[in-house]
Amino acid sequence: MHHQIQMNPNKSRNDGMATSNVKDSSIVPSSQHGNQMEGQPNNLENELTKMLQNVPLPNIQNVDEQCIYRVPPNTRKRYPVSYIPRIVGIGPYHRKGSYHRKESDHLNHLKVSYHPEDAENRLKLKYVQAFLSRTKLSVGELVGKIEHMRTNIESIRSCYAQTFEYKDDVFFRIILVDALFIIELFLRWHEDTEEKKKDDTKSEGHTKSKDHTVLKPWKRQLIRHDLVLLENQLPFSVLQQLYDNCVPNIKKPVHHATGEPVPDTVDEPLPGTPCFFKICVNCICTGTNCFNRIPTPSNGTPAATNQIISFLQLSFNCLHSTSFQTECPRETPRHFTDLLRSSIISSSTIDIQNPIKGQKDVNHVYTASQLMEAGLKFKVSPNKSFLDLTYIDGVLSMPVLNINGSTEIFFRNMMAYEYYHHSATKVLIQYVTILNFLIHTEKDVNILIDNKIILNWTGDAKTVVTIINHLNSSFSMPDFIPHYFSICNSLNKFYENPCNKLKASLRQGYFNTPWKKLSTCTAVLLVFLALAQTTFSAISLAKKL
Repeated sequence: MHHQIQMNPNKSRNDGMATSNVKDSSIVPSSQHGNQMEGQPNNLENELTKMLQNVPLPNIQNVDEQCIYRVPPNTRKRYPVSYIPRIVGIGPYHRKGSYHRKESDHLNHLKVSYHPEDAENRLKLKYVQAFLSRTKLSVGELVGKIEHMRTNIESIRSCYAQTFEYKDDVFFRIILVDALFIIELFLRWHEDTEEKKKDDTKSEGHTKSKDHTVLKPWKRQLIRHDLVLLENQLPFSVLQQLYDNCVPNIKKPVHHATGEPVPDTVDEPLPGTPCFFKICVNCICTGTNCFNRIPTPSNGTPAATNQIISFLQLSFNCLHSTSFQTECPRETPRHFTDLLRSSIISSSTIDIQNPIKGQKDVNHVYTASQLMEAGLKFKVSPNKSFLDLTYIDGVLSMPVLNINGSTEIFFRNMMAYEYYHHSATKVLIQYVTILNFLIHTEKDVNILIDNKIILNWTGDAKTVVTIINHLNSSFSMPDFIPHYFSICNSLNKFYENPCNKLKASLRQGYFNTPWKKLSTCTAVLLVFLALAQTTFSAISLAKKL
């Protein structure tokens, strides 16, 4: 025991010496640290040089060309159905090695069939083969016709907001296969539609069709949804050039008087001569009963012969939706998402000016039920575009808005394009913001349904509330165009008018339920009878006196 007691002080002294040595070692080699610090700048320089190798400078000149954007990951994960393609991935964003394939776990709960990329590629290559057969082009002839596009690959890359590491040949092959697939798909859909027009029974038309995307409407609908997703786009100019250069069997129109070829323009479409532009528009934008056919001249003479179908009209024909009543865009769109948006704006009659700074201060608008209680009348407008809101003398007129299974997908992608594209007037975001102000509860939805403003195909007013209230969750409050700013202010002033506010208070306090109406009427009647009895008693007493 004594030996152990003697050893403890020694141990503590040894520990103290060790500690002292450690402290000394941390203080003494300061010169060594200085030497290390002297070497660090060289190491940092080498590391930075290595990191910056092969990193290109940002191409500021091509910023204006960017039009195809990625949705932020948190937004995509929250609403995967609205942003991730389910049948076909188009363009470089949705390729193996891209985030789309890595995020397949987010698709598990969608309860739809997810096609692996090899099956997707086989489908596309079959359509490319069919396109070559249709046009009677060999692969060599095809490559020769598109050589000028291949040499201009940088202009195609500049359309995408993200920089891709694909080599030029690989990148162009991705674009080419997807573009030819879309063109052949649209031509097949167009032919099927034309066949159905010839056969009213439609049964014969279905048996003649060999395209399984035509035979299965559910697949056609999913592909249509995929083709309007913002991330799932090709530049429209690429599709247009491929169509114009590689479809030799479709003759260009000839003017009836001069015999000269007529250019395939967008601003002045040819009477009676459908074009690929037209097919695009009908494929994406409009319902069969909503599309405005191009009128013939007043003298009844068509302006051109040898009818063709342009790519824009071909897209319009194939990607139609019964959700919107639209017209062929006045300007060439940048891609299919822009085509859908442009067709809606083209059918609008309001003056869509650039918003004025400071006019974003519309913090709120009273709900539809509050405005109705204050005496505001809701009226369905005959205008085609749902954008055409008008307010006159206590009446808010709103065109019909269809709410169905496609509405949320279309709106989210059009709004995302508006939000990220610097030059786009954010008129759809503004419209949805106003709709979000008006609709807070099922009661608000039912008011608009009762006035035939909303056609609810979801079968549930609560679903409509959820769709409308969540559409704006990913976007900040926009600046309002003067037209919408004026409407918002007018609605708020109408409700805040003292007389109208009193009406609203009385209706809310005494007439908002059947029982309150009954009890209020009963109370008023009793008061009236009491007053009458008092009056008659006073008259009788006066006569006696």
